[in-house]
Amino acid sequence: MTCFTTNHEDGVLLACCETRLYKFNRTMGVRTSLADDNPIIFVAYNPNGNFFITAAGRSLKLWDALTGRLEKSFVNIVDSTITTVCIDDRLRRIVVGTNNGKVQVFNINSGSHMKDFPAHKTEVSALTFCPRVP
Repeated sequence: MTCFTTNHEDGVLLACCETRLYKFNRTMGVRTSLADDNPIIFVAYNPNGNFFITAAGRSLKLWDALTGRLEKSFVNIVDSTITTVCIDDRLRRIVVGTNNGKVQVFNINSGSHMKDFPAHKTEVSALTFCPRVP
């Protein structure tokens, strides 16, 4: 297993192992599906839209939390492999780090590019979103 997240309200656990998604539901059991051609490195639940988001290769995908159906796919959203991801505190933006040192911000619902941060010299290995303190 490379990553997992939960939706406590609906009793769903979504786990990722290499290129597959495993959806565990307390009433329907386990469902599995091929999620990507690349290993999934990130998954999170977003209650604002009731969806899961996954990151693999250079792409982001949004999955309906109830049906497991792929809703949106932002293919090749960055120019190199995604190495780490985090979501802002209002669940509206996704911050992506890549293996060529870039950190970019995208709208979580539309995939629109919002901002670039100065590039690092090497791969970005972790990101954490810290909200501003008033």
